[in-house]
Amino acid sequence: MHEYEQLELKWKKFNNKRRLYQFFIIVVFALVAFVVIKFLFPLKPLQQKTIENKDVQKPFVAKKEKKNQEFNKSQETPLLKPSFEFEKRLSYSLYKAKRYEKRKRITEVQNNKRPQDASNYPLVKRGSISLHTSQPKSLVSLVKEFNKSNDIGLALLIAKRYYEQKEYKNAAKWSLIANNLDKNSEESWILFAKSSYKLGKKESAVNALKIYYKKSHSKRAYALLKQMVQGTFQ
Repeated sequence: MHEYEQLELKWKKFNNKRRLYQFFIIVVFALVAFVVIKFLFPLKPLQQKTIENKDVQKPFVAKKEKKNQEFNKSQETPLLKPSFEFEKRLSYSLYKAKRYEKRKRITEVQNNKRPQDASNYPLVKRGSISLHTSQPKSLVSLVKEFNKSNDIGLALLIAKRYYEQKEYKNAAKWSLIANNLDKNSEESWILFAKSSYKLGKKESAVNALKIYYKKSHSKRAYALLKQMVQGTFQ
């Protein structure tokens, strides 16, 4: 074997070893890279992201279902509710009457503090003797007494007196004051209805009696209501 052939054989052996060594290095590097990628970049975040996307879709579906339910509710036929407008107006009238009485009470207290002059009273002559006396003012005294006691009996009595004197506006006002003290007072409802009817407010009178009869089944209220509806009440 020539020296040239020996050198060529050695070079081939060396070249084969070098290629084997390079292949080994590449395999080791590939294994290391695979291990690093597997542990440093796991697939869990991708799975978690998928779960989060599903969770995000749930509220959207729930909102859509809620909108559909609201739309279905809006398509339902609305229920008719009974009107209590008259009761509201009646309560408001009671409130106004109470405020009016409060202001009137303050005014009367202020007036009572002023000194009274004897010349304000009319003179009544009896023979040669002149006496100072005052005319009877029963309603005024009743109102003053009510302002002190706030008694429902006095309020009803005042309402009756005004009704007898055909002062129906004051009679209605005082019947409301009495009703404000006791909602179940039959007399206050009756007097209010009568006074309202006399004032030409037939609808208010009839509605008041209907409301009271509905909750009390009062025979007096029913009889009066029947007369007013038929137009026979005088």
